[in-house]
Amino acid sequence: MSYSQLPVVITMFYLYAGIVTGTVTSVMLTLILYWGLKQRRIMKSKEMFFKKNGGLILQKILFESKRSSHMAKIIHRDIKSSNILLTDDYTAKVSDFGISRFIPLDQTHVQTLVHGTLGYIDPEYFRSGILTEKSDVYSFGMVLVELLTGRKVFSHDGTESDLGLAMFFVSSLENGCLIRILDDRVKKDGIDEHVKCVAKLAKECVELEGKKRPNMKEVKEELNQLRHCMSMTTYL
Repeated sequence: MSYSQLPVVITMFYLYAGIVTGTVTSVMLTLILYWGLKQRRIMKSKEMFFKKNGGLILQKILFESKRSSHMAKIIHRDIKSSNILLTDDYTAKVSDFGISRFIPLDQTHVQTLVHGTLGYIDPEYFRSGILTEKSDVYSFGMVLVELLTGRKVFSHDGTESDLGLAMFFVSSLENGCLIRILDDRVKKDGIDEHVKCVAKLAKECVELEGKKRPNMKEVKEELNQLRHCMSMTTYL
């Protein structure tokens, strides 16, 4: 018998004892307890399933439903490198929607307790608790910065400024020092226009003011254009 089966065994024992002794109240309480334990297991199972597969479920709802325009916007709140998974054919899937929030389409923001991972959290959201669709844009920008530089959002090697990787990256770009901060694997063939475009997009995403950032749709369009240009270059 496994540990997880113990509550059920105990419950069944009390149910049997109640029937034998003829105590109606005991039987009723035991049935209620058993039902409660069963519902708790079901909810826990659903929660674990959604946490693993929520990205696929929400994607299907948003992009396949004919009524998607009447639904809410979904803010992930914890976009980071470890929550972006790759399939065998290198298709990216966002995982762990455990702290995601819905924002009605007729609203621009919601006020919440701050959740997320330090280094990826939108500074405006961190200060005010006001969550917008631009909050995920900042987090995604930090993922791009990590990919370009090969650095973690927090480092103890003294290479970044005290303000963190985001400000270090932006400052380096503004001072014309992109080549110095790129990861060796990125710059091994030199800096081409594609790398510069990704760096520019990353800089726009990590703007301190949310209103200066692109929205996620614009980010997607920019990356699609970049991918198209790269594929055309490959065929030349």
